[in-house]
Amino acid sequence: MFGPFSHQIPLISIRNHSMKFYDVLPIMKFFKNCNLFLYSHFVLSSRDSFKSEFSTFICFFIPFSYTSILTWFLIIIPFIIRKF
Repeated sequence: MFGPFSHQIPLISIRNHSMKFYDVLPIMKFFKNCNLFLYSHFVLSSRDSFKSEFSTFICFFIPFSYTSILTWFLIIIPFIIRKF
């Protein structure tokens, strides 16, 4: 990613290869059809490895936000880009 805004990720930011709860709060407000328990479970169960974080992300976030295609573009794609 290039440009003056390449360091900014919409709605989410990954720090130290794991999501913090305060990074997820804006997403909770944006996607009102998601469950607080699933968010907290994702944050608490995230690990350092990419595989465990991403699998937890898919299992506990996508099934409850499938109604919005913006989920893929605003969260998952920036999540993958920041990892690599």
